[in-house]
Amino acid sequence: MVLDISSNNGTIDWAKTKTNAEPIEGVILKVNEGNGQLYVDSKLGVNSFGAKAQGYKIGYYHFCTLNDNVNVVTDANNEANFFVSCIKNLPAHDYPYALDIETNTAKLTPEQVFLWINTFIIKLELLGVTDIDIYSYADFLNKNLPAT
Repeated sequence: MVLDISSNNGTIDWAKTKTNAEPIEGVILKVNEGNGQLYVDSKLGVNSFGAKAQGYKIGYYHFCTLNDNVNVVTDANNEANFFVSCIKNLPAHDYPYALDIETNTAKLTPEQVFLWINTFIIKLELLGVTDIDIYSYADFLNKNLPAT
């Protein structure tokens, strides 16, 4: 089992998680949301260091907001920069970084969503982050990405 962890889970006693009936293989931690003006997970540091100290594999994800339908490229670049600035002092990751895309706040067109995702990934690559997955769900992708 791999856990999705954020501040919504409260304070975790990582030593006690070793007694869980179902073995925990690792954790994926929410880093931030949006472009820096919205949210940095308040438990990110304590959870990442705590999980790593217990020997868990860890990974990190950015929750994007798609909140600017006028400056799509700038928004994607800003969110990528913000994500990288937040992960630089965390314990090393074991899983690929992830882009969590589940909401289209500004009602971007499918072409704009596709442009946003590509811009975000290219910016991460330019910043040295080359191992990234996309996390979403089929209904969102079907409604928010071009058909071709």
